Amino acid sequence: PLDSVSVLRGTDPVAAAKLEYTVANRFVQNHLARFNYEFAKDTVVRMMNAKNCDYSPKNGTFNGVQIVSGSKVIGSNGVMHLLSQVSPFADNIFDYLASNPDVSTVYGIINSVEKTEFWPEGSTEGAMNDNAEMIYVDSVYTNTNEILDASFAKIKSEDSIYIAVIPVNSAWSGAVEKVAPLFKYHSSYSYDWSKDENKFMKTGVNAWKINADSLQQVSTQSAIITSMYFNPTEFKGVNKKDSAAVIQHFLYADSLIATNGTVFYNKAGEGNINPMFLDAQGNLIKPVRASNGYIFPVDVYNIDPAYSFIPKIVELEAHAFNLASLTGCSSESGEVVVLTNETRIEDSVVAGVSDLKDDTYYYFKSTGGRMNINFPLRNIASGRYKISVVMLPNKAYKPRSVDANGEPKVEEPTFDVRVYDDDFKTTLNKRAQNVPVRQDAVEKIVIWEDFEIAKTYKNLPSGCESFPILQISVTAAQQKKGNFDALSIKSVVLEPVRE
Repeated sequence: PLDSVSVLRGTDPVAAAKLEYTVANRFVQNHLARFNYEFAKDTVVRMMNAKNCDYSPKNGTFNGVQIVSGSKVIGSNGVMHLLSQVSPFADNIFDYLASNPDVSTVYGIINSVEKTEFWPEGSTEGAMNDNAEMIYVDSVYTNTNEILDASFAKIKSEDSIYIAVIPVNSAWSGAVEKVAPLFKYHSSYSYDWSKDENKFMKTGVNAWKINADSLQQVSTQSAIITSMYFNPTEFKGVNKKDSAAVIQHFLYADSLIATNGTVFYNKAGEGNINPMFLDAQGNLIKPVRASNGYIFPVDVYNIDPAYSFIPKIVELEAHAFNLASLTGCSSESGEVVVLTNETRIEDSVVAGVSDLKDDTYYYFKSTGGRMNINFPLRNIASGRYKISVVMLPNKAYKPRSVDANGEPKVEEPTFDVRVYDDDFKTTLNKRAQNVPVRQDAVEKIVIWEDFEIAKTYKNLPSGCESFPILQISVTAAQQKKGNFDALSIKSVVLEPVRE
């Protein structure tokens, strides 16, 4: 077409390179193959665009197209066969995105970050022009795309198999509406936390200022698009060569892990079709076959963020690396306790102690005054969470908590919990006070069933690490009243509120 010729002859090298790639990839390289192939029997021919095409001597067809009888031409560097019509181009997942108008919204976002750069080292030099500029006989361009790179899915490759779940244009606004609440940014964030100072160093006028609306849009789009791809090689116990078995597993699995690590749980439960594969009428969506996998074009976004983009459970171990700071404690970072058969008290006395994960917990002994144990809630999305603390009685470790006669000391520990915003002053909810610690069991204590984090801390700009802080504290009065001077903590647990 004339417009194509004008682009190729024009001054826009990027547009010309893209058009040249499209023509070459979909037509020229789709009809050329390098190396020798035995054409006396059925065989698969790998074309120069990496597509695999079937040749059948019995049917006289190549890629389903009839070969013109007697058209074989032998040349000095290979053999040419004439076809009765154009060999069809088989879309891979990326080709489907680029050529299908029903998914133009998703492709438009992907294409907006596509970068095409001239690669002089890989190009063939010709001669200098009158302006002493090198004219290249063969110009090579490299393509990068930060969204596709972040997905870790090589959807342009013909050597990998993926399953893609792509919202069509009519479903895009619904997808954004569901995912955007995870990225409720505020206009500023305190950052540069100092353990020694026990505070953020950059606050107020020195806090990090951002464009909240713009960052929300970018984060939302990226979360949806980078999580669309799944690699069947990760399906355990499934015959990867059996496409029906692969699709069956995909539809009914309890959970699916996207190539970027996002886990999608089946809201309907294992053994039932995951709602994410149902259309607006509740019918199963028929997958589209691509040369490198399958595509589910969804017309309604039936993905609940509480079953996907928010992790099912986040467990923050109470060791030094997970603490923002620690004050009023007799040791700098608490003590790691490793339970053994010799040091562990019996399950009949403390239930669940033998099932403790990794046989470890963390012991914080007070100096006598108020003790604060501060957990940073890093990289947390805005949303609703159930927040719990896993606690042990101090006597879970045999030599610990005994009186003057060597008998187990009778303790009644209690503690307070609050969550501070990143200014480390504003509390995000009412403080939980005088939470008791069971003395006969390891217990996961639910502090809040439904706690809202109204401000997201995900995908903040590089160098701006900010977070809310969950503080577990005990006062001198609580220690005196409960006859204790320490807390034994396994972890803090965050779970999404699911409806």
